Amino acid sequence: MQQLNYRHFTFRELLRQRRLAEKALWRNRNPEQVGQIICRIDKELEKRREIQFFNAAQVILDVNLRD
Repeated sequence: MQQLNYRHFTFRELLRQRRLAEKALWRNRNPEQVGQIICRIDKELEKRREIQFFNAAQVILDVNLRD
């Protein structure tokens, strides 16, 4: 099996790929391999969510209530 690299996919494309893998799982198409693909996609999505929240936490502005 060819190793899939999901780093170049956008967040939306990753969600779509996971949906396609879930459909394949429902159709009983090689459940072990599909489960590994879903797990790999979920890890990539979780890593991107952590980066997104980390970057958002750095952008918090101070509120000036005196004016």
